[in-house]
Amino acid sequence: MDENAHGDDSTKTIISPPVKPVKKKLLKTLSKVLSDIEPVREAHLPLVLEIGSNLPPALVLFVVVDPPSEIPVVMDTINTHFKFPLPEGKLLDIRPITKDFKLLPTIRDTKCVVGWRD
Repeated sequence: MDENAHGDDSTKTIISPPVKPVKKKLLKTLSKVLSDIEPVREAHLPLVLEIGSNLPPALVLFVVVDPPSEIPVVMDTINTHFKFPLPEGKLLDIRPITKDFKLLPTIRDTKCVVGWRD
């Protein structure tokens, strides 16, 4: 697991591959939806634990958007076209980020790639 400072000094974020592999059906669905959205440059689905919060570890879909001005459009498109059930007890948070997000190298290191566009 990688531990990196994130947010204020009282919160740390642990980003790692999921303990159990993510279902291929979910990955295919995510990949299909995201591949149709041009401003999405890459996407990753690691497990995230924010120490200092009372939230359980959760799958987080980090969506790298370029240009950043397209984030509202991308999120609207994802929310409109992406409907799927998650197994009970599983959470999926979708977080749009930019290519200069300080934790992106750590996210990439988890090798939880959903999609990538050059």
